[in-house]
Amino acid sequence: MNRILLVVTVLIVGIIALQPFGIVMPSSAQMTAAGLLLALLVVLIGILWQQKPSDEREEEIFAQRGQYAYFIGLLVGSVGIVYGAISHSVDWWLVAVIGSMLAVKLFHKK
Repeated sequence: MNRILLVVTVLIVGIIALQPFGIVMPSSAQMTAAGLLLALLVVLIGILWQQKPSDEREEEIFAQRGQYAYFIGLLVGSVGIVYGAISHSVDWWLVAVIGSMLAVKLFHKK
C-alpha cells in the first residue's frame, strides 16, 4: 500500500510540475515547491528506500526489476535525445544521464 501511495504522489506532483494543460498559472514559488517535492520524492523512492530480498527468488525478481528500470531509463533518455536532435536543441543533461548510465554499466565490477 505504501508503494502505491508513493507512486501516485510522484505522478500527481509530476503532473503539477509539468503543467500539461496550462489551465492554471502557478507562481514561481509554487513551481519551485512542486519541483523540490518531486525531486525529494524521487530521491526517497529511488535511492533511500532500500528493500531487502528474503530469498533467492526475490533476489532474482529485484535483479530483473533493475534491468527493466535501466532499459526504460535508457529508452526514454534516447527518445529525449532524438527529439532534441530533431528540434535542434539537445539538452546536455540527457546526454550526461545516458553517458553515466552506460559508464556505470560498462565499468562497474562486483
